[in-house]
Amino acid sequence: MRETLRIMSTVGDVSQSSARDLYRAVFDELVGQVQSNHFASGPEVWRVVHSRSLDYRRRDLLWRITHDAIVTNLKRLRWRLGDGICPRTRCTKWESVSHVFWQCDYVALFWEWFQVLTDRLTLCNTWAVSQDYALYVLSPPPCNTKVQDILTFVSASIKLALWRDRCNIVFRGVGGGGEAC
Repeated sequence: MRETLRIMSTVGDVSQSSARDLYRAVFDELVGQVQSNHFASGPEVWRVVHSRSLDYRRRDLLWRITHDAIVTNLKRLRWRLGDGICPRTRCTKWESVSHVFWQCDYVALFWEWFQVLTDRLTLCNTWAVSQDYALYVLSPPPCNTKVQDILTFVSASIKLALWRDRCNIVFRGVGGGGEAC
């Protein structure tokens, strides 16, 4: 039988296993506050994920975003494999799925451009891109089906380009995004 290492503290003896359990609880609480367990579901989401106007790469990415199956640095941190920080140049924020595709200042320019495109295609200036639309294509602008298909394709293409750029930074050391978050 192996003896447990005892650690002295101000509250008395603490075993190595109880110290490890305390560390895990604090770590999981910290990471859990940043990475939400929220993911979308419902017929509207699945209509977009299985849209015939998208190729398999875009549909696969949308499916992964919907299921929170994207391996971001924050998820890698939960597995004790990284620091959890966004890999973009001068960015020090946690890299969650919502950060990669919506919250990062680097991606804001893409969604601003998309907003201008949407305003011109729909002739509707009252609709605004939201996080739910950027991540899950929920609450699309009021327009006909053809325009919605075009906007779905463009928004999925933006997400695919963002994800590929992020992967180039992480795995190839290429790019980095000039703008800080």
